[in-house]
Amino acid sequence: MSSVHVSGKRAFTLVELLVVIAIIGVLVGLLLPAVQAAREAARRAQCLNHLKQMGLGAANHESTHQILPGSGWAPWTTGDPDRGVGRGQPGSWVYQLLPFVEQQAVYELPSDGDPDNITVQQREGAARLQQTPLATFNCPSRRASVNYPWDTNLSAFFRVRNSNHVEEKAHSDYAANAGDAFPDEGAGGGLSFFFQESECGFPANQFTLVLPPRPSGGNYDIEDTFCWPSLDTQTGVCFLGAEIGIKNITDGTSNTILYGEKYVEADQYETGSDGGDNQCMYNGWDWDVNRWGGGSRIDPSVNPTLIGEAKPDRANDENFYSWGSAHAGVFNVTYCDGSVSSLSFDIDRAILANLCNRYDGQVSGREN
Repeated sequence: MSSVHVSGKRAFTLVELLVVIAIIGVLVGLLLPAVQAAREAARRAQCLNHLKQMGLGAANHESTHQILPGSGWAPWTTGDPDRGVGRGQPGSWVYQLLPFVEQQAVYELPSDGDPDNITVQQREGAARLQQTPLATFNCPSRRASVNYPWDTNLSAFFRVRNSNHVEEKAHSDYAANAGDAFPDEGAGGGLSFFFQESECGFPANQFTLVLPPRPSGGNYDIEDTFCWPSLDTQTGVCFLGAEIGIKNITDGTSNTILYGEKYVEADQYETGSDGGDNQCMYNGWDWDVNRWGGGSRIDPSVNPTLIGEAKPDRANDENFYSWGSAHAGVFNVTYCDGSVSSLSFDIDRAILANLCNRYDGQVSGREN
């Protein structure tokens, strides 16, 4: 006689399954913001660590050469390891930092052993340099450390003169402190090329537009035709012609910004078309790698609290001279002593101007 075994287990009904799925969905919805916040906190910490590495590298540079990394010459010159440091070096502060952040091999790419002539070997190496992104110089909250396209709307005048032209290049999310003042837009020419010119036959306190050195042909024969701006008319630590050492930072290294996150138009992260982010990070003096926090140098009566804002990245809002970031509420900086902190976008603009001035005597404005 056969028997039938009936199990005591029963299956889920469709309704019960849908309820479980709905509960899981609610839990995921509740947890996702927390996960995203944790990830952003990690990215922000990584960004601070990048700035810490830069600050320590700059301190080692100063210890070795008695000056902080300089600004280089212009967006149309990139780094050349055969031309040393200071005013003789055409590459940016990013380029000059490379040996001090364990990137000596990248630093040496354009070397041809000839400091005076621009050779085929150098041009080829300089092109490889410009196409070498480094994670240290990118904020993970903003974009990946990859090459970004050449801005096709940019004049050929800005093509690099000591390198072969490249259609893609490495960008930085960080800038050096050029001071608490910059010329008014519309005053004529590119604002980053103005400086107070009292050493070259112009009256004191007159602001003059002078384009930085432009090597022509196959050499660097520019030294006798260019007059560098006076150091004491520039308030930051990295500006055209800067050769600033610790002794020149009289407000104290812990009260003066060295590097920080720069503002970038939020819809132009990967296009290479933001006017303050369209050049390679190894190229010299420009608002791509230098920023300000203050008022006007053309009109001293303009209150710096009305101009020198730091702000979060926004779409359709171009800004060539301000600090900023992709983080919520803050942008990160490193000071001249190598310490780091996150500054609020709500920081008083006059305090930010003080932090960008190395010798104004205002030393109480630092935030932690």
